[in-house]
This record gives sequence, structure tokens and C-alpha cells, in this order.
Amino acid sequence: MMSRPLSLRQIELLQTRRALVPLVVKLLYPGLTVMIMLAGRAPHHIAASVIVLLIAFMSVVDLGLLWVRDRRSGLLARLALTPLSAQRIVLDRFAAAVITDLLQTLPIVGLLAVFFGSSPGTALILVVALATTLICSNTISLAVTLLPGGRREVILYAVITVFALLFLGGVFRPIGPAEGLLNALAHLIPYAPLHQAVRLAMNEKAMWSQTEILVDSLALAVTSVALLWTLAARLLQTD
Repeated sequence: MMSRPLSLRQIELLQTRRALVPLVVKLLYPGLTVMIMLAGRAPHHIAASVIVLLIAFMSVVDLGLLWVRDRRSGLLARLALTPLSAQRIVLDRFAAAVITDLLQTLPIVGLLAVFFGSSPGTALILVVALATTLICSNTISLAVTLLPGGRREVILYAVITVFALLFLGGVFRPIGPAEGLLNALAHLIPYAPLHQAVRLAMNEKAMWSQTEILVDSLALAVTSVALLWTLAARLLQTD
């Protein structure tokens, strides 16, 4: 009986699992960092910002670097010649990256839920916001590979983009309803729902309601996937 061919997503996940030592480090590092910070009784508003910052930078670089490497090696050109559509190729590899990032960062949700006694509903909101952040970060990671330059430039573009979005999303300082345009803009920023959800999980005052966090998260996730769908053919183009 012939085995079913592996999808690109399954191949990417299998390759990630084979790199055992880096995978273990990636799985332990986020949780240990947050655990030390919480055990050290860091102020909640600072801890919330650091957690979002940590997750943002963990998830915004890797996929872009791999994509540039595969473009330079000719792998993307070879994939483009297969019967698979550009959308299937991009979204399969994208999904593998998001799943890996989710496995790395889910322990943070568990730590916050246990440490602060969060309700199941609050924990669920945090998971949704976390998944959205990872989807958006990996979208940014792929999108910046369309800009000129190599691996170093991809890191630079990603870091600049993330810092700007963290600032506009109120991660460094709260943006309240009274701030009009800034508040409206924050609802369009990928990292804002996660920041609000983390504050909620830490029993801190959140600027948004649970409904706002969920609606914004789902809208941002759908928009990110739609953007990738649109950019798929360009992402497979070689230099």
C-alpha cells in the first residue's frame, strides 16, 4: 500500500522536529523568561509589554530568513514548477511556521492562567489573540522579503516594522478611547489585541472589551491570510 505524499506543511514541521536541540531551546526560552519575570514580581503593565515584545520578535524573523535562503538556493523556483498553486505553496509553509510558533508560545498562556487564576474564557481570548499575533507576524516576515536586499535587510525591515506597530498599538503606553485617531488606529494593529488580552489575563484594566479583542483578532487574522493569498505569486518569484 502506497503511503500518502507529505504536504509542504508536514515536511516543514518534520524538519523542525528533527532539529531537536534548537526546538527544545525555542520551546523552553519563552516560558522560562516569562516565569522568571512573574516570579520576580515585575510590575504588571511592564510585564505585559515585555511578553508582547517577546512574542512579536520571536515570530517575525524566522520565516522571512528561510524564505530568502530558499529563494537564493532556487528551491522556490523549483516549487513554482510543481502542479501546486502559488497559494498552496505559500500557505502550507506559512501554516507550518505558525504552528511551530504556537507550540513555542502556548506555555506563556498556561503560565499566565495559573499565576493569575484566569478564567477559561479569558484564557481562550488570550489564545485567540496569540494565534492572531503569530499569523500577522509571519505575514510581515514574508511580506518584507519582497523588499530589496538579503537576510540582513530582512531582519532590519522586520524589526523596524514591529517596533512601529508596537508603538502604534499602544504596547509601550496605553492608548485610551479619548485619544480618537490613535485609538482607532490601534484597532488595526496586529499586536494590540494580544497586549489587551495579556493585561486582561493579568487582572489588569484593559482598554478594550473581550468582544473587541475577539472581533479585532479575527479580522486581523483573516486580513493577513487574504494578503498572503494575494502576494503568493510574487513571493515565489526569484531575484
